[in-house]
Amino acid sequence: MLLIYIMLSNIVVLALSVVLTSSPFMALMYSILLYLNVQTILWSLGYDFMALIYALVYVGALAVLFLFVVMMVRIQVSTLSTKTVQAVLSWLAIMLFFSYDNANYSFPCAAESLLNFGTCLYSSCSDLTLLNSLALTIALFGSLV
Repeated sequence: MLLIYIMLSNIVVLALSVVLTSSPFMALMYSILLYLNVQTILWSLGYDFMALIYALVYVGALAVLFLFVVMMVRIQVSTLSTKTVQAVLSWLAIMLFFSYDNANYSFPCAAESLLNFGTCLYSSCSDLTLLNSLALTIALFGSLV
C-alpha cells in the first residue's frame, strides 16, 4: 500500500512537471513517466490488460507524436509566465475542493474484474474521471504549446 501512495505522489509531481516545463522534450519525458507510473499502479491493482493497453496506446502515441512534431516544427522555448502559474494554482485549488468530498470513499472489494472497475469508474466516480481526462488533455496541449 505504501508503494501505491509513493506512486500517486510521483504522479502528482510528474503531472505538474508536464504543465510547468517549458521544454517540449522534458514535457515528453515527464508525460511518458507519468503514463508509466499509472500503468504500474494499474498493474499492481490487478488490472493487467488495462495496464498493457495504457502503455501501448498512450506512451506509443506520445512518442510518435513528439517525434514528428519536433522533426517538422521548430519550437521556441518560452519562459514561464505568471498566467501559467495562476492557472496551475487555481486548478490545484479546484482539485482540492472536489477531492474533499471524496476523502472517505473506499472502493468495494469486488472491484477485481474489469467490468466492476468500469462500472465504478463511469458511475459513481464519473466526475473524477472527467476531471482526470480534462487534466490529461490540458497537460498534453500544454506540452505542445
